[in-house]
Amino acid sequence: MELRGSKTIVTGASKGIGRRIAELLLEKGAVVLGVARSTEKLRELEEKYENFHGLPCDLSDLQCCHTIIDTALREMGGLDILVNNAGFAVYGMVWEQSWKDIESQVMVNMVSAMCLARKALDYMLEKNNGTIVFILTGAVFASILGLSAYGASKSGLSYFAETLRHELDGTRIRILNVYLGEVTGTEFFKNPGFKRMGNRRCKYFCTTVETVAKRIVEALEKDSEGRLYIPRILWLAAKIAPILDIAVGL
Repeated sequence: MELRGSKTIVTGASKGIGRRIAELLLEKGAVVLGVARSTEKLRELEEKYENFHGLPCDLSDLQCCHTIIDTALREMGGLDILVNNAGFAVYGMVWEQSWKDIESQVMVNMVSAMCLARKALDYMLEKNNGTIVFILTGAVFASILGLSAYGASKSGLSYFAETLRHELDGTRIRILNVYLGEVTGTEFFKNPGFKRMGNRRCKYFCTTVETVAKRIVEALEKDSEGRLYIPRILWLAAKIAPILDIAVGL
């Protein structure tokens, strides 16, 4: 796929993986609509890149999802790539989390991505072309104590994304499902619930923001579809963990 001139939406674009994906795409000449809650960080990217458009939006609000696609079609004149990257976790056993914490994780991590994909498909199916990326996690393959709502939301999104990929067989719309290990250089563990762990170091299938962003952009250039495991060894966990029926702690 020629990324120069491609029209792309990236959610969670103000920091971490989403920001680096957006930057790499912009450096290759893509036009990017970046979505995040932080207006200030989006403005920083707008000042740095001529082809970047920032859209402050809270993905826990479904109206935001409809606004994103409408804005992309209006501001960019089309849509070639949708990168569903936004997500967060609240750490704590089920009884330690408020219902608002659980609901917010499900809305941002799963429902918003489903909503964006569904609305994007109206446009992509009409022109029979496009790519949708779902940023998922190796946590869908094994139970992680303290991340029940996060894992459930990502597991639900994984089922949706994998099924959608098969439903689109015979079309020119590609689905790329990206399963990640632990990623250093993000703010994932900065949620207050993780403070009880102190200065935690990466333990499971470690990778970096830069590695993740580069491999995703390379996959887009190669028109890859299906599953992408980062790091690659994560595919083994995907095969073994469900058989062992294990639960791990952070």
